[in-house]
Amino acid sequence: MKRAEVFWSAGEYMMKQGYYDIAAFNFEQAVQLRLNAILLEFTGDVLKTHSIRTLLDAIGGGLRQERGGQKVHKGTQE
Repeated sequence: MKRAEVFWSAGEYMMKQGYYDIAAFNFEQAVQLRLNAILLEFTGDVLKTHSIRTLLDAIGGGLRQERGGQKVHKGTQE
């Protein structure tokens, strides 16, 4: 989680400096690291991907398994 926090802080700094593209990169890295930490906590796995959508899907699948296959959010399609 520490690395995610460092990327997030760097993103905030870059935003203040007007480097929006570098800020976006840092924010994305922070989110990816945080999602992988959540995935590790719930499933014991870490994915080697840069896709936030893939990480969210994996977390959702892990949560559904933990809850006996029930949908996590209303409107989620199986």
